[in-house]
Amino acid sequence: MIEPVYWAELRQLSLNVSAAHIAMVAFLEEAVVPWSDDQMVEFKRLILCERIAISAYATLYSYIDSRTAEPARLRLVVGE
Repeated sequence: MIEPVYWAELRQLSLNVSAAHIAMVAFLEEAVVPWSDDQMVEFKRLILCERIAISAYATLYSYIDSRTAEPARLRLVVGE
């Protein structure tokens, strides 16, 4: 289970991922084909922003997951 101390940061990072994706979709809906060089640069920037946002979320989640204690295992003693 994720500790409550991380909830706000995970939420913010997930919102960043969503915002980056929405910006990319909005660009695709508005951009006229064929794209100009400036539009290509802008789209590459949006892709990079989305990748950075996903990476930041995944990195924090992996860090939290690695800190989560494994469930304790019971040891059965035979012969007692």
